Parts: sequence; C-alpha cells; structure tokens
Amino acid sequence: MRYKIAVAFWVLIAAGILSMPSISYGQAQSAATSVISGAVTTDKGEIRAVRVKATDTVRKIAYTVFTNKGKYQIYNLPSGAYQISALQDGFDSTNLSVELKAGETKTADLALKAKAAKSDVELADVDTVFPPGVARDILFKECEGCHSLEHIPWQKMPHRSEENWRIAINHMFEPLPMRAIPIVSPEAVTQEQRDLIAKYFGTIFGEDSPKRDLKLSTLNVNEEEISSAVWIQYALPPAGKNAAGAEIKRRGTHDIYPSEVSSNVWAVDTNTGSILGMDRNNPDYQERWREFLLPSPNKFSVHPHGIIESRGHVFWTELDHGAIGELDPKTGEVHQYMPPTPSAPHTLRADSKGNIWYSSL
Repeated sequence: MRYKIAVAFWVLIAAGILSMPSISYGQAQSAATSVISGAVTTDKGEIRAVRVKATDTVRKIAYTVFTNKGKYQIYNLPSGAYQISALQDGFDSTNLSVELKAGETKTADLALKAKAAKSDVELADVDTVFPPGVARDILFKECEGCHSLEHIPWQKMPHRSEENWRIAINHMFEPLPMRAIPIVSPEAVTQEQRDLIAKYFGTIFGEDSPKRDLKLSTLNVNEEEISSAVWIQYALPPAGKNAAGAEIKRRGTHDIYPSEVSSNVWAVDTNTGSILGMDRNNPDYQERWREFLLPSPNKFSVHPHGIIESRGHVFWTELDHGAIGELDPKTGEVHQYMPPTPSAPHTLRADSKGNIWYSSL
C-alpha cells in the first residue's frame, strides 16, 4: 500500500535524523572514530534489511542501520559504551554490550529467534475492516485528513458499545474541562453524521465484534541502497511536571521543526504542555535539551500541536487554549496570542514577510 511507505518514511523523519554513512548529524566527535560491524542470522526463514540498533548508553543516542545480505556496518561512532540488538517484527534478538575506544573496530554478531505466533487479531483488507457505506464515506472525508487509516487506532483499542463510541466521537466537537474550545468546529460534522459514525463503530468495533486490523502489502526494500543510511535517535529527557505542577508519566511529542539558523531541533510536547529544544551539536545528554513550560489557564496542558521557526523565533499552535505561541530562544520569553475568532488552531506556516498563518478545524 502506498500510504504504508509514506508513513514509514515519515517515522524516520519524525523520530530521528536520516543521513548517509558519514553520519552528518552535527555532533562533535573525536578525529579517530570507531566502527561496529557484524552478521545477523535467523533460526527461521530469510532475513532482508534487518534493522541493527547501537545505543550509546551515556550520550543517549541510538544509531540504526539496515543489513545487506545479512551483514551490517555502523561507521563513525564516538568512543563509548554501546548496547546492540537487531530489530525484526516477529523475532527476538540477542543483546550485546560493546566498549569502543577511539579508532577501534569491533565485531558484534547477532542472532534472531522467531517468536511463537499468538495473535487473536484477524488481518484483512480495507473493505473488511472498514465496510463501505455512508458512514465510511463521512469518516474518510472528514476524519482521515488528520487520522489516516494507520493512525486511526480504533480497531486496536478495547471495543466499545455504540453509546460509548458516540461519547468519544462527540469529545472532538465539545469543550472539555481541559479544553475551552472544541478541537473541531461542531459545524464541520453534523450531529446526525456523528451518530452514523457511532453506529458504524458500534457495529464493526462493538463489544462483541471480531478483532481486525489492516493487512498491509509486503514492503519490498532495496537492501543495497537502504544499508547506506543511518537513522539517529536522541532520547527525550524525563517528563517531570507540567506548568501546573502535576506529575507527567510520559512525553507526548508531536510535531518537530529543524532550525534553519542553528543546530537546534524544536518539538512540542502535548502531555507536559511545553516546547522542547535540542542542540544536535551537544553530545551531553543532560545539556542537550532545553524545555519551556507553557502557561496554562487550568491544570491541564495547553496541548501544543504544530510548530515552526521563523526569523529565529519559534511559533506553535495550542489546541486546548486556542492560542498561537511565540518563543524567543535567546531570552526564553514566551508570548501567547489569542486569535480574534475563538478556534482550535492546528497547523501554521510563516511567509517571507514574517507573517504567521494557521489553519483551524
């Protein structure tokens, strides 16, 4: 399926930095860099383009490459301690610890062992998971723009009654204690249309409905080409507390934006209600991150969503506050602007004159 490829590529962009063998991620390194290489074997079937992940346990940076004919190489690594494993759906991998000195090359061979299949979810085509009809037409037209078929988790969540689906759907169109303004305008989808979708979900994802998920086409990968890429991931800092002082268990990062004027990458955190800035040139995990907690009119997050940078300042939308935010990274000063018409601003862009434009659902 075409959207499968698009989603997979977007994951690479959103979760890390995709680069070629030189690992041009901007991080300061010693002149004598190191290499980890090896082979990946399996106890079942053929393996192609298996991911191999090496995590720097001190700097909290992970490097993932793909095998070519069962072999892999990770070049230009800083010296340090690494945890290495292979990643393949349906398999468990051996895990190895490797200590690298500057300029050293180490071999780390990995073995994959097939897991016992224990899934009770039926994999089926789109028309089976989402049967055609008026409700599906509304769903695909009005909802899929933000929640693509792979992003919609309804078929994976605990199944609900029609009434509980109706309550969940209506939350998108209603003010809530943490959200003064609905995420989607009530005029966008009528109550009659929402009831059709609730009935539709109550039938196909009801309490007694079979568990189904989309069966995806096999993604054919060119091993030789993809084995020349490196996917770099930077661990997020612990979540801590939000602006109201409430403990947050996990981060809820959403959009990211690489700076055009510095080595920073900006991200929104919907759970804590904060803006995160990461300096890709700083190898120190503790010092790499800056966090700016956003003022909130209640004890909940303002739910920052889209984010951009323009002329050295950072801008974002606040779904649950209905505002546009601005950050001056040099001073840490934050401004929140309320639009003249109450709305839930979504995605924003800047023009050549520095004006900020945004969409509203």
